[in-house]
Amino acid sequence: MNTRPILTLGSSANISKTAPSPKTKEVYAPLIPKKVSSTKTVSKPNSSNLKDNKEVSKPSLSKKELRSLQIQAAVEKRIAAYNE
Repeated sequence: MNTRPILTLGSSANISKTAPSPKTKEVYAPLIPKKVSSTKTVSKPNSSNLKDNKEVSKPSLSKKELRSLQIQAAVEKRIAAYNE
């Protein structure tokens, strides 16, 4: 009879201990990176990213062409690794 309340108290205590910790981690972790990343991305990298995107977009390949080149490169690497 005495063991049952101890087990239930222990299990409820474990649940209460484990439940708030993920909540606090979830609450604090996303808020900090959002603030830091928003201040960093708004000030400098956006202007440089826009310039880079404009320069890259002119001679860029289509998605299908780029994917086929990536597949060809991967196949060539596998063949070279197999032949060695």
